[in-house]
Amino acid sequence: LSIETDEEKKDKLHAILVSNILSFCKFTGYTVQNRLAIKSSLSPVTTNLKGKTHLAFMGEFMVNFLLPDLLGLGKSTSRGYGNIIRKI
Repeated sequence: LSIETDEEKKDKLHAILVSNILSFCKFTGYTVQNRLAIKSSLSPVTTNLKGKTHLAFMGEFMVNFLLPDLLGLGKSTSRGYGNIIRKI
């Protein structure tokens, strides 16, 4: 049984987000020069996909890397999940 603190959960979520961004960069052939740093304000929400309940997150994050609008990060991006929009 693994009990995680809120800080550990946030760190894990940030690590997943960094991994997704790096996967996007690898797909596009771009090499990231600096370590990615993330700050976020994300809240967990449940969503229904093909009759199964899944955990999703809504909110905002900042990363020291420019990402294109409407980029899909994570799983089920072809179904519209994980879309990001730049906020100025």
